Amino acid sequence: MVNVSFLVDTGASRTCVAPSDLLRFGSGASERLTLRADAGSFIGVGGSVTVHSIEGALVFVHDSGDITAFGLELNLIFDPSANALPSILGREVLCKGLLALDAAGGKVSFDPPVGHFQIQHDQGESQT
Repeated sequence: MVNVSFLVDTGASRTCVAPSDLLRFGSGASERLTLRADAGSFIGVGGSVTVHSIEGALVFVHDSGDITAFGLELNLIFDPSANALPSILGREVLCKGLLALDAAGGKVSFDPPVGHFQIQHDQGESQT
């Protein structure tokens, strides 16, 4: 398991992992990961970037110790020109829980339900 910090982006439809966070997977990560053959692109305010997708999981540990796991298609950015970009937590995950902004405390929290969920981009979600 690799720990990744995400930028919470309610305007992003999909979650993506930035090149700087891919380094946490170790050298040669692109050779060890089973990438889908079809590369796509993300378009945002700063332009577009090519992404490659893998089947992966995001795991959240609650303060109580309970775990939430989302199985989903993760989008990976290998382009070194995007090194300054953060990894992004997109709406396909954010809409599954309570997102709270504490402006006075300077804190954002995300509280998804406990359990294991599979997010299908073309078919909705199922719980396992």
